[in-house]
Amino acid sequence: MSKEKLYLEFTKKGIILFLWIITITLNAASINVCLTCEVNTIKNAISIANPYDTIIVEQGDYHEGDIIIDKPLTLIGINFPVIDGDNEYKLITVVADSVWIEGFVIQNVKLSYIEDNAGIRIKRKKYFTIRSEEHTSELQ
Repeated sequence: MSKEKLYLEFTKKGIILFLWIITITLNAASINVCLTCEVNTIKNAISIANPYDTIIVEQGDYHEGDIIIDKPLTLIGINFPVIDGDNEYKLITVVADSVWIEGFVIQNVKLSYIEDNAGIRIKRKKYFTIRSEEHTSELQ
């Protein structure tokens, strides 16, 4: 194949990929989570979200654990909501590419000498961002 044909093929595939990404982005929805909202847990929001949706979590204390992010999502905490594992749970495990987590307080992850527990655990994925989170834990 000549260089010109390769260039045209590469350009055509690039344009198709760009249009596909724009289509996904424009179709992404936003899901609000708050303690008094219809959707009042992060787990529930993740379960009803479509890939590339944004989950906005309002300020409050969310006592939940074993949260698994299994699709590309954006999680944004407003005024640093607290995800509290009550020393009983690992908190967030990311098993998908293209995940953004920002603006949370992560605290009280289950302590274990056998399991690999974490506030936020990334399992061999790419294109993820974690920003503006606070980590706290009180060992007793």
